Amino acid sequence: MRIFSTKHTAIMLFQWTSCCLIYAIVASLLARHVRAVPPTRTTKRTHVAPSVSDPNPPIQASFYQGSEQPAAESDWPSGKILDGDSSSTLADEAVEAVTKCCYRQKKYHTIGFDTSARRPIRKDIGRCRRTYLDRTVPRDPTQNPGDLVKRRRRQGPVCDQPCEDGNVCLPTRTLLERSLYANAWSPLDYEVIEGCHCVPKLHPCERKPLYKVFHHNTPYETTIDVGECRGRCFNGRDSGIDCRATKNKTETVLGPNGHECVDVITGCSCTGSCYRASHMVAFYIRKFNETTEEYYDTVQEMDVGKCLGSCTEKKGICIRRTNCAAVLLPNTYCSPKEYVPHIFQTPEGEDMTVHVINECRCI
Repeated sequence: MRIFSTKHTAIMLFQWTSCCLIYAIVASLLARHVRAVPPTRTTKRTHVAPSVSDPNPPIQASFYQGSEQPAAESDWPSGKILDGDSSSTLADEAVEAVTKCCYRQKKYHTIGFDTSARRPIRKDIGRCRRTYLDRTVPRDPTQNPGDLVKRRRRQGPVCDQPCEDGNVCLPTRTLLERSLYANAWSPLDYEVIEGCHCVPKLHPCERKPLYKVFHHNTPYETTIDVGECRGRCFNGRDSGIDCRATKNKTETVLGPNGHECVDVITGCSCTGSCYRASHMVAFYIRKFNETTEEYYDTVQEMDVGKCLGSCTEKKGICIRRTNCAAVLLPNTYCSPKEYVPHIFQTPEGEDMTVHVINECRCI
């Protein structure tokens, strides 16, 4: 009986020891599993594309996540971690990444009508804008190119060239094209902005280059600097004084229909809405040579001027005349206010008077 009780006690002790050992093993496994579970904050897994020349491609499991192996600052460009939601570095970078930028924005213009489909034909002629955009952030070399394209589509246009205050966003080159679609009107010429760039504002009014391409993508393609007037005129905001073209010339461009005339700006100045512009004329005159005491014919060139601009409509203006007291005229035309006569002798021996415009005014 004692032998049976002793044997029974040994069996019970062995079973109890086995149960404790199994419980300890299960508890240890559960503890390891809890420590191995990643935290609630999700971290993006980035696929590393193996290089062709690299015989040992990187292992996907080597990218650590969670708080066990945090990414070092030196592992990322500019020492900043680009991925993550709660990083203070990202908040500072997001503030610095917003700036005024110069970029080409799409702008559609109707250039003709499709007679078969009865719908308008529209083309992107573009325009230059200066607005707030996100700066381009250096791309992570381990980032998937597909994810980068999707991110750019969500963000919209990205800033390639910052354009802070004190600068303007202007076209770099303009293409002069002609509509070839069937229209009810005459052929339509339109300008297409090819690109934009940021340039500083100029305080003085002066001429700056502006390149236009005529007959683009044809054997007659020609690029001409037609010029533009840029700058500030310090005469008050409501004075109507602005930087305008006061001198110009004409150049010819060869096209499929022969030579075409193109106006080119050569000089700019601060003027009002109605102003005098340069206009050259040439004619033959007869002069007397006091040395030889003979008459000879020569060419005389003069800047007689012309009036350009627009006028605001008013009821009328009273102008004094020489032959009567006054006359009431509508104030709608930019006309010469003052002439200076110049008398020359023609090769036929007759007197010729040339009037030179000194000033223009709305009369």
